[in-house]
Amino acid sequence: MYQDDYLLRQIRMFVNGLAGIQDEDAQEFDVDAALQSLCGLGVETLDSLPAGAVFALLTANEHNAFERVNAVADYLEAMSANETYLSDRRFAKAQALRTKLGPRASGV
Repeated sequence: MYQDDYLLRQIRMFVNGLAGIQDEDAQEFDVDAALQSLCGLGVETLDSLPAGAVFALLTANEHNAFERVNAVADYLEAMSANETYLSDRRFAKAQALRTKLGPRASGV
């Protein structure tokens, strides 16, 4: 239980940190490393895979799968609000991931 609470705090800090990043080059480097450590996917991989494949990868290990999917969806939504390039695709992918989570998606 404590480990799950710690992970949720880390995920929220990660997502909140995305909103404060201004320099695009630094953003890409830092975000890629953070995504890689959080869910094993880099920015380019996340952008290139369809939502179903991302969901399958994130939920392959059932431990904290819900939190990982929500964190990635939060990242995609945050990035779609701050960018014009790929913003529609990222927002649509975030919505697709939340739909795959079902009713629990709004519970975080």
